[in-house]
Amino acid sequence: MLAVLIAPVVIYLFYSVIRYFTIKRAYGIDHFDKNYNEPYVKGGIFRYTDNGMYVYGLLILYLPGLLLLSKAALIIALFNHVYVWVHYYCTERPDMKVIYGKTP
Repeated sequence: MLAVLIAPVVIYLFYSVIRYFTIKRAYGIDHFDKNYNEPYVKGGIFRYTDNGMYVYGLLILYLPGLLLLSKAALIIALFNHVYVWVHYYCTERPDMKVIYGKTP
């Protein structure tokens, strides 16, 4: 049941990434190319949160564990979820302050 609730959110995130955020930006072009200058995205799922990739995107990690009823997969998903948030706070967030002048 939880997988059924998570799947539409993840699908909407992928739609929002393709439509508003772009795949290039999802891969981090704004962090690596100083000439890339696009405004902060506030369309699609990103209008609900400043960081849709981390808030909603990481839910996809739980789908295999939920669908296969695997405790090991759910533990791995939780570890990855925490690991990515540590990356965000230690690496990406300070960089975003430089790029956009504020920290979302």
